Amino acid sequence: MEEIFSRIIFALVHYKEYKQRLKIIDTKLKSLSDRPLRKSINKTAVQTSNRKDYTAEIAVDRLEGKLKKEYKSKQMFIKKVEIAREGLDPVEKIIIDEKYLKGRILPDVDIYTHPKFIYGKTKYYEIKSNALTKLGRIMGINNKKSKK
Repeated sequence: MEEIFSRIIFALVHYKEYKQRLKIIDTKLKSLSDRPLRKSINKTAVQTSNRKDYTAEIAVDRLEGKLKKEYKSKQMFIKKVEIAREGLDPVEKIIIDEKYLKGRILPDVDIYTHPKFIYGKTKYYEIKSNALTKLGRIMGINNKKSKK
């Protein structure tokens, strides 16, 4: 169960970082797909022995391909976290949002003493455990070792 919780927590903690990374990739892809850049690359192609060397254009195409693949992967990751979070009860959302979705893991005491959380310490740990388990089920994160 600890391995499952670790994978879920990893997803939650990296959610904010990946969301920002998508913005950077989107900006890079837009600048790479600009037509003036492509035209300037075509004009600078080197001609040797009746052939043009399109190395620069090939490099841009490869970079675009890698960025698009990373974008799609991170976008799917973010979507899974968002959909899973929507499946939580309001009190579970408070715990997950405050503890993990800020981009860093806060101490438990900061959460169960938070004004938004109306329960005590014992109830906090019970709700947190249930919330992480529920997120794991929704996101399809399960213990692969137990599936033999």
